[in-house]
Amino acid sequence: MKRVGIVMGTKPATSFNFWVQVDKDRSLSVNDIVKVTCDIPEYGTVHFYGVVENVEKGFEGLEFDSWNSEAVSGVVPFEKYHMALVTITRIVTSMNKDIFIPPDPGNVVYLVEEEDENKKAINMDTKENLLPAGILNNGEVCYINWDFVNGTKGAHISISGISGVATKTSYALFLIHSMFYSNKLSPEEKRKIKVLIFNVKGEDLLHIDKHNKNFDKTHEALYRKLGIEHKPFDEKDVTFFSPPRKDDFDVPWSDERKGGIKVFSWSLKDFFIKGLMKYMFDPSDVDDNFYFVLTHFSKRMREFAKNSPEGARVEVEIGNKKFNIDSLYKEDEDVEKVMAKVKRGEPVDISLTTLLDLYTLREDEDENLKFKGVLFPSSASSATISKFIRKFSNVSRSIYYMIKGAESRRVSFSKNEGPEAIVVNISDTMLNNYAQRFVVGAVLSDILNMDEDKAGYLDKVKGYVFIMLDELNKYAPSEGESPLKNLLVDISERGRSLGIVLIGAQQMVSQIEPRIASNCSIKVNGRVDSGELESKYYKYLPPTFKEKAKKIASGTMMLYQPDVEVPLVITFPYPPYATRAQEVKSSEEVKKYNNLGLL
Repeated sequence: MKRVGIVMGTKPATSFNFWVQVDKDRSLSVNDIVKVTCDIPEYGTVHFYGVVENVEKGFEGLEFDSWNSEAVSGVVPFEKYHMALVTITRIVTSMNKDIFIPPDPGNVVYLVEEEDENKKAINMDTKENLLPAGILNNGEVCYINWDFVNGTKGAHISISGISGVATKTSYALFLIHSMFYSNKLSPEEKRKIKVLIFNVKGEDLLHIDKHNKNFDKTHEALYRKLGIEHKPFDEKDVTFFSPPRKDDFDVPWSDERKGGIKVFSWSLKDFFIKGLMKYMFDPSDVDDNFYFVLTHFSKRMREFAKNSPEGARVEVEIGNKKFNIDSLYKEDEDVEKVMAKVKRGEPVDISLTTLLDLYTLREDEDENLKFKGVLFPSSASSATISKFIRKFSNVSRSIYYMIKGAESRRVSFSKNEGPEAIVVNISDTMLNNYAQRFVVGAVLSDILNMDEDKAGYLDKVKGYVFIMLDELNKYAPSEGESPLKNLLVDISERGRSLGIVLIGAQQMVSQIEPRIASNCSIKVNGRVDSGELESKYYKYLPPTFKEKAKKIASGTMMLYQPDVEVPLVITFPYPPYATRAQEVKSSEEVKKYNNLGLL
């Protein structure tokens, strides 16, 4: 190891930090990792590891600020000083005891550059399973303790930062790729990993099983250093799902990926029986009165669905009138013609939206067509019911084409052992906010095997299910209540014991539900807005790190985990998998590189 200075005696050293007087021919930078070894009575040889938190330089021996020019000119004698504040990350004794004492002043400080010493410094040398998380300032690998990811000691990962600069989605995907293809996780652990990825922006994540044409030898060397296979997600390890096209129920909606995509949808009966309706609404929609009407309406429709004969339709009976509900919404459905059929006592195939329009427009014309007490609670106000119908009708127009047919086509993992990822396409180019929220809630309900008639999840998840969700603030905002938000809060609070882990990304942690933020064991941030850094959620960053967080480059992250006292600044490499259509390497190029042994 390289000597860089000594522990200062003119500034106090504590069991938490100490100052280093840097040698004149050396330099220390913020994020450098150092080591001090001392012989201390009663404890024997003690090794102190730490991370440089701050660095100061200046002139010593000058009485007035105006003497700086004279000092440089040689008129006034002075000494330059270069010192660094080190936060202690670990204290190791030869007696294997936990102690809290400071290092002795005058002891030599060394720069940590070797892999074994680096692992000791970040408290990873005794861990059985490690997750490579990036490259440290000294060129060595930074690891995350897997026990704080998989639920053994903690769970959940929060990634925050400014959009377009902080590379939140890219880093989350890097961690998932590391889980699948790192040599630091045991095969037993890898076999348990299932990942649910929601593709929120564009169709970027629909290409992760393709080679990235911009990946080169430099990037490959970094993956070798990290101990991660430099390849895309294997085709057998990833499955893609997309909603059906509005004009063709059997064709997946995707403009960029051709082939290799499954369609997801829900039957009308499953929509009601599984209670998926509650995921249609935004937290700003749901107050106590609205939720009262929603709960009653959802319960009644579930009963109608359960008692309906086989097939795609749901039979609804109101008074002495029967309706065959065959969809949530139909374009150009004529309420006047429907009403005429109802009055003649003819069978009516109708969308649920049009049925609710009958309440709004025609209830007073027919005593036998009374919705209150049947579809809606008798005690609910007409204003609340009208609000519910209006909101339901608006959202139905956004999701009706996904609620169709006699059988659901659910998003689900295979029964095979081994790491497996599912990418669910909810691109903002196809779905609006309401539709995105609905799909997230409905898919999570399917994946977690939830049942409307029972509280919570039916079974403990076998292995681990990781849920990667970008724009988390949209689905679990800091204010308001909704069933989807409550589900995500429940995952953050109980998921650890059930094997369900949330990987959430958002621009501002302060805009997500506080209970979710506080339950994340691993905290990561890229560049963060200066105002956001003042919030309580960034207390894990020392003052100098907060300043650095305002201007760190794209691809650089700050990682905090419980095993290390201070956040670690890391970079992560360019991906071997494509993250947009323009990066996909052609099949001819892949064949050529394979023949040359370059892939």
